[in-house]
Amino acid sequence: MTGFYEEVMTQPSKLAGLLEIYKQEGYETVREAAAMITQGNHVYFAGMGTSLNVASCILGRLSQQVSASALEAGELLEMPGLLREGDVLVLISQSGESIEICRLFEQIKRRVKIIGITNNEGSVLAKNSDLALFLYAGTEESITNKTFTNTMAVLYMIESVINGKDLSELEEKLYSAIPVMEELLKTGKEEIRQWAQRLSPADVIHFIGAGAAAASLAQQSALIFMEGAQCSARAFSVGGFRHGPIEICSKQHRAVLYLSDGKYMEKILNLAREMQYYGSEVVIVSNQSMDFGSHFFVGSMAEEGFAMAGALFMEILLYQVASMRGVAAGEFHITNKICKKGIINLMKKLEREGPLTLTYQLTEELRKLVMTQYKPGDLFLSDKEIVEKYGVSVITVRNAVENLVSEDLLVRKRGKGTFLTDKKISNNITVLQSGTELFKAMGIESTIELISAKQIKADHLLSKRFEVPFKTELYKLVRVRKIAGIPYSIETNYFTTETCRDIIHLYQGNSLYAFLKDTYDICVLKSHETYNAVLLDEEHAKLLDQKKKSPAFRMEGRVYDQYDRLISLEESIYRADKYEIVVDTDAGQHRATYVIGE
Repeated sequence: MTGFYEEVMTQPSKLAGLLEIYKQEGYETVREAAAMITQGNHVYFAGMGTSLNVASCILGRLSQQVSASALEAGELLEMPGLLREGDVLVLISQSGESIEICRLFEQIKRRVKIIGITNNEGSVLAKNSDLALFLYAGTEESITNKTFTNTMAVLYMIESVINGKDLSELEEKLYSAIPVMEELLKTGKEEIRQWAQRLSPADVIHFIGAGAAAASLAQQSALIFMEGAQCSARAFSVGGFRHGPIEICSKQHRAVLYLSDGKYMEKILNLAREMQYYGSEVVIVSNQSMDFGSHFFVGSMAEEGFAMAGALFMEILLYQVASMRGVAAGEFHITNKICKKGIINLMKKLEREGPLTLTYQLTEELRKLVMTQYKPGDLFLSDKEIVEKYGVSVITVRNAVENLVSEDLLVRKRGKGTFLTDKKISNNITVLQSGTELFKAMGIESTIELISAKQIKADHLLSKRFEVPFKTELYKLVRVRKIAGIPYSIETNYFTTETCRDIIHLYQGNSLYAFLKDTYDICVLKSHETYNAVLLDEEHAKLLDQKKKSPAFRMEGRVYDQYDRLISLEESIYRADKYEIVVDTDAGQHRATYVIGE
């Protein structure tokens, strides 16, 4: 049994716990959220993956009362002018700290009211929203499961209040699903396994939904089957599948059809029979009894209850399909929870013990925001917002901001706020330069020859330096830098496969830092480097056109991006006859080290 299935088994109790908590508080926060939405001009539901899929269950129901739409949080970032004053933004995020959510807070700057729905009470989303509603689903380490059902339950509560429905009726519908879910876990596992066998080998599965809850289930199924069973999957509406994709029907085709509303039964049955006629293996999952052989009847219940029980069926089916495919069900293979790897740490705590003053640390944190999250002329954070984000005093904030004002990065405008200056980057304040960029700034044109690009397993030393398990898959690039055809240095970089996926196939040479920015949106801002003197071994001497045991400089470095993530380990060998090391120091400032070619 995987960690995913252990979490799935807690789903009925977590749903019951959520309902009890909101019932005890008299649905006060739910009613407040509904009031904010109805008073707004337009409501946008935004999230990524699961957090977006859940919105489908209520969008249609809201259309008579409010103007509403849903879109990915990432798309919203690309449309900064979409949100207007008076709009309401419902941000949904299990962690409350996905990278898109954090960036939105920087971009929006309070033009709209924000309702946050999250499982993490201490998250960026919870702390920065005008109103936060919590999921009370407990820890969720694997792919999304119990937070999906609990989020749908919260959205159904909000929808019921907006449409003037009796919340006690919704309670009854949701509570009625809990014993059905418990029975599925107790006796339904083997029956669902039989359906999984019929879907085998499940290389490609399509999920089709008819009805609002069914649409959410289809979209979520496609997502988690890709994540947790490594299937190629996609979701469709009935009409969407008929317009073209139906051509894929054959003996190799597999499909799961969800039906949550009886008025769509004829449509779903006609499509299922047609698909079977052309050879597809099909199963219908619904809350409606019907005359169809390949049908899993969850039970006679309202659409809201079916959304809960249908989600559990979906997750048990995934577990069975993954097991047959030899996959650890529900566990991430390449990525992890996005928030854990890509978060902008807006709530970063500063070190209160140590050699660096709080003012110095805060100045550097604010500098990173200026350099990576804002454009020239943008309104910057207020002093109060900085105090809240970093937990420091007003005096510390004023001193840090004044440091950036003196560097011509920020400007104070009385009565208006703090803004970025028109010229954001000066010669002495910039992102870390690559070797290519550094030489170019010196008026020297260098070229890069890619010697090798391959995937390796981390040895004990690399695993310790990268803080990853022994034998973790890494990418390794080896390059030789030349000036006027003469080799000057050997530069080796290591990357994790999840941070820079397929870099060994995509990178072709030239500036590595520019490539990371263009391909992965990684802006290298910081490195820690150690230099020592070495004698060239035979392999390095040959690449540098030197004699064996010639003197050289060896550099080991750790490279960090704009979110303080460790991006790469570097190892460089510099010819001692072509380079010198210059160290500039200035009290209270950075210690700057440059390796300069002659």
